[in-house]
Amino acid sequence: MSLLFMHSGRVLVFSHKFLEGTHCRCRLIASLSLSRSLFLSFCMYLMLGGIHCSISCLSLQTTTTKNNKRVTVSYGIKQNRRGKRRKANKEKGKKKKKRRRRREKGECGMFKNQYDTNTTTWSPTGRLFQVEYANEAVNNGSAAVGAKNKDFVVLTALKRSPVAQFSSYQEKVFKLDDHVGMAIAGLVADGRMLARFVRTECMNYRYMHDSDNPLPLIAEIVGEKYQRHIQFAGKRPFGVGLLIAGYDSTGPHLYHTVPSGDVFDFKATAMGLRSQAARTYLEKHFESFPDCGLDELIMHALKALAAATSGGAELNIKNTTIAIVGKGTPFMVLTEEAARKYLDGFKMRPEDIPPAPEAEEEETLQERSLDVEE
Repeated sequence: MSLLFMHSGRVLVFSHKFLEGTHCRCRLIASLSLSRSLFLSFCMYLMLGGIHCSISCLSLQTTTTKNNKRVTVSYGIKQNRRGKRRKANKEKGKKKKKRRRRREKGECGMFKNQYDTNTTTWSPTGRLFQVEYANEAVNNGSAAVGAKNKDFVVLTALKRSPVAQFSSYQEKVFKLDDHVGMAIAGLVADGRMLARFVRTECMNYRYMHDSDNPLPLIAEIVGEKYQRHIQFAGKRPFGVGLLIAGYDSTGPHLYHTVPSGDVFDFKATAMGLRSQAARTYLEKHFESFPDCGLDELIMHALKALAAATSGGAELNIKNTTIAIVGKGTPFMVLTEEAARKYLDGFKMRPEDIPPAPEAEEEETLQERSLDVEE
């Protein structure tokens, strides 16, 4: 049996053989250049011969009889294009469903989660992923240690080595007022912004009350500043943690703030990269801090900071910052000459080196799919 198909001024002649049911196998046997009128005349001849056809310039349908059954076979560009488009849309739909399932299972990486696009979007398990990412920025920052006794507070911090050849080390300790300062871990730009904010608050308080801003009030103001950036859309959390050290009428204070807006009052603490080793050292010795002198307190802070260094790197005047504040002593960052007497010949004894913390399985910051019973 022969079939005709006209396309772009040419007549394609096919022969096809029925296989099973309505399926057939076609083979091109001729290609003729005929006008539309000749093509229609030829089709009329076929219809008189017993083949029923419906013809258009884009497609051709034929109806014939096999095994006492009427079978319709369609050929044409319209059907082929429509079939290809339908197949492409089907494949695209499958890919979308696959990506959606991967997102629901949390298999698309740390930053491919449907609940981490905004700080005001809660996950089904009650988590704010943007805040957790900001905490990771703090944990990956250079280490900082704070400790206090009954009269003084000491801050020590590691400065990042410069990337460029002629660049300087980034400062990690900032003076906020005569009686207060802070050390940072995380994004330095965010830390500088918060330092300017606290300086402005201290100046306003001094102008209004003619006295130093109390340390608990400063810590509360900083916590509220953190909160404003995670309670409204359009802002991101601060990717920096602070150790606020100061002295007021109630004595020395050491506060630790985190991107979630929480504020903690500590006797001694550490933050930043490998800070767990520093906290382990402080936990063993903090009970003796209230009765020790300033020089001894500085050495304890340096030993805790040395425990947080990578590969046993030595502390020197270029990569270490020491700051003190206390009774009768305004907040000051020690100069290189003043810090040299603590850093020269500084070496930890083997018994002071804390054991390596056990490798804990890191929690994946991705939402797990919930099994909901119907």
